This record gives sequence, C-alpha cells and structure tokens, in this order.
Amino acid sequence: GTPSKECAASCAGICHSTILCTGLIVAFSTEKYDVAAKIDTYTQTTGWWKKFVDALLQFCTAYMLYDATINVLWLRWNPTLVKFDFSPDDVLFLAHHIVTSFYMISARVIGAGHQSAMICMFPICHPCGPFPFP
Repeated sequence: GTPSKECAASCAGICHSTILCTGLIVAFSTEKYDVAAKIDTYTQTTGWWKKFVDALLQFCTAYMLYDATINVLWLRWNPTLVKFDFSPDDVLFLAHHIVTSFYMISARVIGAGHQSAMICMFPICHPCGPFPFP
C-alpha cells in the first residue's frame, strides 16, 4: 500500500493498544489472577468487572477484524490485476488474527479463559503493541 494508507492503519493500532493497555491494567489490578476461574464468579464480588472484561474482549476482537481487513485485505488489493498481492507474512498475519479472534470469542462463549485471553492481549506481550519484546 501507499505510505499514507499504512500510516493511517498504524495510527488506529496505536490508539487501540493505548486504550486496551489501560483497560487491561485496570482489570488485572482489581482482581486476582486465577487461570481456572469462570467469569461468572466475578459477578458476586464486583459486578462491573465481568462487563468490563467482556467489553475488552469484544473491543479486541473487533480490532482484530478491522486490522485484518485494513492491514492486509485493503492494503494488498491490486485494482489493476483485480486480486490480492499477498506476501508470506500476510498469510501468517491473517492466521494470527483468525486464531486470536477465535480464542477471545471462545472465552466469551464458554465463560472461562478470559484471563488467559487478556494476557495474550496485553500489548507488552503482543509484537504489535506499544512495548513489544525485541
């Protein structure tokens, strides 16, 4: 894609990571981490926490769909050839987004695994986050 399209797509990622990182810090600082906990157990102590975590999972899943659509499908579309010009990295990028979205949706449907899904979302651990590991 053109530099201006890639810049616009990256700006959305920066905004997403900033909002998500703030939300994850709040979520993890207000409840004890328990890998086996079901999300319904948090309704008894802090009713807002369940809704907050569900919103974070929805927010991140929606961003994954946006990111895959814009950063691969839109940027790699070649209107002259009427096809996508995918690189090998694009295939891996799309696979990452599909698997991550499936995991977050599964955590919401099953009602468990939400904390491990949030660990995966934490921008410090995510290679595209504001503080990626080298």
